[in-house]
Amino acid sequence: MDEAKNLEGIVLQSYPVRDSSRMVELFTRAKGRVSFMARGAKRDKSRFLNLSEPYVEGTFELVSGRSAYYIKNGVIENAHLGLRQSVGRLCVARFATEVLLGVLVDQPEEELYALYAMLLAVLEETPEERLSHVAAAYVLKLVSFAGFRPVLGRCAHCGKPVRLGEGFWDAEAGGVVDADHRAPTARRLSAADHATLVRYIREPLRAILTPYGSTEGDGRRLLGLCFGYYGVHTGRSVVSSLHMMKRLSLL
Repeated sequence: MDEAKNLEGIVLQSYPVRDSSRMVELFTRAKGRVSFMARGAKRDKSRFLNLSEPYVEGTFELVSGRSAYYIKNGVIENAHLGLRQSVGRLCVARFATEVLLGVLVDQPEEELYALYAMLLAVLEETPEERLSHVAAAYVLKLVSFAGFRPVLGRCAHCGKPVRLGEGFWDAEAGGVVDADHRAPTARRLSAADHATLVRYIREPLRAILTPYGSTEGDGRRLLGLCFGYYGVHTGRSVVSSLHMMKRLSLL
């Protein structure tokens, strides 16, 4: 294996290996997804205990072994402790990680890295009532960066403009369609829903923290539409955090 030293990255997830070690999945800016072994990371006094926790952002010094990378040292730059102050925030962070894993490949993904890092930062500030909106905007941006950007301003079938309040959401077709081309499974979009979907795509994640009042669509419904779109275009319609998202009334 190639040497991989001092990689900037974010821990996506980790799981136990043997009695005291952890295998860690790291999303790095330079190499994309990388896995490494953290020997002894489960011990209370291990210097790798915190470095191997999900959502920790930092610099990781890795060395190559015979069949895997091993961590030699590391520096935490942001532990995103604000996520752990809310069950809802933690659940959305896990959901965001799982949908990210559905599109990640083992190569650099600068846009996806920046989006995921921003999602974790924004989530720390997100009030409970805005979590569904932030999650929906993240999913729509994610599929767009992955090459499946939805058509929102015109009919995905014929290309004619679709005015707010007159469109239907058709994941199979690739976005919004007009009344003449709607399929039986297409969902009617209110003017507020349509405008909010456009906002999800155009505005940065942090802007989604600010409500649009009566002109804003329902976050839970829109997250359902966005996740359905993600499932159609990635082939991954079920993630393990889905049940908890529903139990917390986020989806």
